[in-house]
Parts: sequence; structure tokens; C-alpha cells
Amino acid sequence: DVEAQRFRLVRCGVSFSSSGHDANARCWGNSTFRPKVGSRVIKYTDQEWEFNLARDGSGWQIREARIQ
Repeated sequence: DVEAQRFRLVRCGVSFSSSGHDANARCWGNSTFRPKVGSRVIKYTDQEWEFNLARDGSGWQIREARIQ
């Protein structure tokens, strides 16, 4: 269990499908979190996120998100 968590996206790159209805975004950044149990020391990790997006009306929806 996590008591608090924060994500910071520092840099993102986006590629669009030829139809313009789908896109992939890859972002780099970091996350910090404080566990609820055990050691309550704040932990910091560099991470990479990948988002699969789909156009929905006038905006975009995240279909899938992965963290590496």
C-alpha cells in the first residue's frame, strides 16, 4: 500500500498513425512514493511511460499505459 505518490514527466515524444486517429506517446521522468507500512522512507525512481492513445471526439483517450 502507498500513502502518497507523485509522478513527474520531464520529456515526451509523440508519434501519430497515418490515419491520425491513434498515437503513441513515450515519456521519461520520475516518481516518488511513501509506503504505508514498513519503512516509511520516501522512494525515488526514474521511469519511462508508454501510452497508447485514441482520438475520441475533440480529445484523446488513453487506451493503455505501461511503465518500464
